Amino acid sequence: MSGGIGSLGSAALDARLDQVLAGIAAGAERLDREPRFPAEAFRALGEAGALEATVGAAPEASVLPEWQLLRRVATADASVGRILDGR
Repeated sequence: MSGGIGSLGSAALDARLDQVLAGIAAGAERLDREPRFPAEAFRALGEAGALEATVGAAPEASVLPEWQLLRRVATADASVGRILDGR
């Protein structure tokens, strides 16, 4: 999936992100039932390199990759996506 929607830039990183998002999605229902800060989700996102994504400062830079990453995270768990959106 390298270079795809919400891509982290390499096939290995993207595969890791897919695994992390699957884990986040698997815990979403429990997080809804037992509300708390999703520390595990953010730890996993950080370890996968997803929290290193930055919006480019150059005039021609696009926010699209970061926006697509945010959408992927929010699809796995909307609560995690909302927190990520605010960081």
